[in-house]
Amino acid sequence: MLKSGKISVEEAEEQLDALEAIGQERQLLVGAALASKGYFYSEAEAGLSAVAKQNNVQLLIEHAWWHLDTQMQQLDKLLQQELDALLISPVDSKNIVPAIRSANEKDIPVFTMDTTAEGGQIVAHIASDNEGGGEALALYLADLLDGKASIGIVDEIPKVTSTIERIKGFENTLAQFPEMKIAVKVDVPRTASSTELMESMLNEHPDINAIFGVTARVESGIMSAIQTMRREDIAVVCFDLLPQMMRSIEEEGPLKAVIKQCPREIGSMAMRTILKYLRGEAIFVPLKIELFTGVI
Repeated sequence: MLKSGKISVEEAEEQLDALEAIGQERQLLVGAALASKGYFYSEAEAGLSAVAKQNNVQLLIEHAWWHLDTQMQQLDKLLQQELDALLISPVDSKNIVPAIRSANEKDIPVFTMDTTAEGGQIVAHIASDNEGGGEALALYLADLLDGKASIGIVDEIPKVTSTIERIKGFENTLAQFPEMKIAVKVDVPRTASSTELMESMLNEHPDINAIFGVTARVESGIMSAIQTMRREDIAVVCFDLLPQMMRSIEEEGPLKAVIKQCPREIGSMAMRTILKYLRGEAIFVPLKIELFTGVI
């Protein structure tokens, strides 16, 4: 039986690798509606596809590129198929609910990956420990800045559960440090550049000496604004590690720490969890598998 709660990548792989190939008489058909096809989702897709191939699963994958209307149309198309299971990484955690309920009505088991939904029946959610990652970054900043800071939080819209959890962990942990204050929160549309918004934020709040980038996508805008305004005194922490960000950390510039996710392992675990469920093996419902994240 899979463990519920926080487990390491190694523990998860030991549990999931113990599963035998499903060995069905017919080929299973699984639909996957992914939010986008950037680094994280490309890696997650590789994990999904590898396990699907090993187990003779036909995998239908759609990419919404962060457009809700596109994802809803893709889900409508997927739900016309005779799916054995549906995996979703929602673009919008609230407005995706009608599509999940449509799948529920068709008795198609629904799983979510990376972000989940605010309604509908979901068998399992596979994700990083987003709240724990927010906690880790808050503690890192408190230590780095001796417990005293004026902080800007930069998030994305539309809102999804993963970023909501990251901010929750960050804010709850900062409550332990009376002189670690959140000066401003800025929400950046996923289809927009964050650079101008960051420059405006720094002009309006010149006392800011730390920034929490809730996703990797906003990191480039944050760093660009800091460079343009010559504010290298600001300490930046961010969630998710893109390959080019490691170089920034090694150069000891404003980017001080990031939370490294394991997208390929998340994708692998998602497909194996689906297979486990379809085999009729006992799992916790709802089940949330979380990977430990670490500050790099």
